Amino acid sequence: MRKKNIKIISTLLIVIGLSIATIGLTIEYRATKEIGRLTTIRLPIDVWPGNFWIIIANEKGFFEEEGIKAKIVDVSANYNESVDEFIHGRLVDTQNLAVFDLVEANNRGANLVTVLVSDNSEGAEGLVAKKEYKELSDLKGKRIGVELGSYLEYFLNAAMLNVGIGHEEYTQVDIVTEDLTNNFATAKLDAAFSWEPDLSEMKEMYDLNIIFDTSDMRGLSPGIYAFKRKFIESNPEAIQGLINAWHKATNFLMNNKEEAYGIIAQVDFADKPGDHYSIEEIEKLVKLDPLLDLNDNMASFSFETGFESLYANLQFVSRFIQKTQGFNNIPNTNRMLTDEFIMNVKTH
Repeated sequence: MRKKNIKIISTLLIVIGLSIATIGLTIEYRATKEIGRLTTIRLPIDVWPGNFWIIIANEKGFFEEEGIKAKIVDVSANYNESVDEFIHGRLVDTQNLAVFDLVEANNRGANLVTVLVSDNSEGAEGLVAKKEYKELSDLKGKRIGVELGSYLEYFLNAAMLNVGIGHEEYTQVDIVTEDLTNNFATAKLDAAFSWEPDLSEMKEMYDLNIIFDTSDMRGLSPGIYAFKRKFIESNPEAIQGLINAWHKATNFLMNNKEEAYGIIAQVDFADKPGDHYSIEEIEKLVKLDPLLDLNDNMASFSFETGFESLYANLQFVSRFIQKTQGFNNIPNTNRMLTDEFIMNVKTH
């Protein structure tokens, strides 16, 4: 893929009557028309629809318009490693997390708060198995590859429990998700839980069946954006600007798909160096993991029952972790969310 350097270009603010002659001095433009520095936020990108808005907002200048200087970080080489870096305050200031990752991190004292729901998997993660296995119940006593400690392990356990099979009734083989495709045969696996596009690649490479995907348990896998609570409290205006930029970029993605997918297709992601994802591949990913807009977020932050509500989803995950991992003192899940920024998003 051709490497596309993603850059933020500062705009010169000219104030009537003020002449700036100092060489190298840059005055950055804020959408509020006030003089001041842009707030730098380190943002992740990878080949996942929940992060596509960042690429578009950066390309179209939406971040600058909202007072944000985006530092783009490609995390596609190892998503779970990047989550760990984020939790420890390194690499990025926010991350597109699964709800499971949020609860797990906060259980370890991360104090993360969700500000946005960007996407919702409807088939973007799933379980591939050898041809002789037709349904989940056939995998009792079999070897299933999955990255232990990841949200995919949670999905696997939740899917199997849904058909009455506990995690002790099959063997979980710990393999980094990005390595499953190359190691399916050598690890002597009967099945593997992965994400797209790796899921489809394994299916074709080893002639496998997809016997479960996240469309079978709708609402199981929303993609959320979280920050450290301290970061939010220190930078509320920047967080609001970021959410405003997300709103603009998401509207652009939904209403200008051909141009938007073309922009994304030019990015040289770290997991596929020297090559690029085609517009068709990007379009397929978005169908499997649809983007959520402002109205979807309003619904997600409501106190409803079922997976569509983040509050209900967090409580379900919390109970699951308590049951399967023996934790008894998981933090209050209601404190893991704030709808403040979604409710105040600029819509014009």
